[in-house]
Amino acid sequence: MFDFGFWEISIIAIITLIVVGPDKMPALARKAGLYVGKFNKFVRKIKTDINDELQVDELKEQLSIKDEKSTLSQVLGDVKTSVDKYKQEIKKSPESTPQTKDDLKENRVAEKNEKENIIEAKFEATDDTVTVIDDGIEIATEHPRDLRD
Repeated sequence: MFDFGFWEISIIAIITLIVVGPDKMPALARKAGLYVGKFNKFVRKIKTDINDELQVDELKEQLSIKDEKSTLSQVLGDVKTSVDKYKQEIKKSPESTPQTKDDLKENRVAEKNEKENIIEAKFEATDDTVTVIDDGIEIATEHPRDLRD
């Protein structure tokens, strides 16, 4: 704090000895020591209070960051479970989605075309087997006696 050398302290001690006198000097030195001790305790307490406040602020900041992270991770988890739930619902019932009139017409046309394709399947018969061919792909081969049963 203060830069007092040996000579400065000795000059202050000699002046104090002359002013106060030799009989009151020990009592004065004791009181000065007590006051210096109290001052040091006061400064030390202020320093520790300031450090404690700084640490409390840092801890609060860290806790708030952790709380934000935990809140965000919880929200993210909730969103993921909701998305998974919706995906499962969509997989279970793909027909449950609402359709427009155009979509329904397209579905009907597609179903008609499928039925016509099935009807257009060719039958090739030989003596031993009957073969069903659709678009050049052999679908089934059966013996005539199996077809009767």
